[in-house]
Amino acid sequence: MLDPAAFTCRVLAQQLADEWVEYVEVTSRRVGTATGYRQAVTLLCRFVDDTLQGGASAASLAEADPDISEVLLAWEHSLCRSGQSARPGRERSHHSSGL
Repeated sequence: MLDPAAFTCRVLAQQLADEWVEYVEVTSRRVGTATGYRQAVTLLCRFVDDTLQGGASAASLAEADPDISEVLLAWEHSLCRSGQSARPGRERSHHSSGL
């Protein structure tokens, strides 16, 4: 379960949650993998909220502004710097926060 209302970027959170559910259903992923994706969506939405701050409420996969691709790139770089993986199931550092 993922509650989009827990994020300032709730539209983006809802879109990502919908995509996550559809992907898991279509690919028949295991529960552990599905949980990893939920954690990734949660961490990404927190990053979007922190990065865009007041602009986070406008974040959407369907809108050009704010540019979510730029935020995703920044998130990926932050994961690389911290030793975390953006992909569920990948090796993690001992201080990984769930990815």
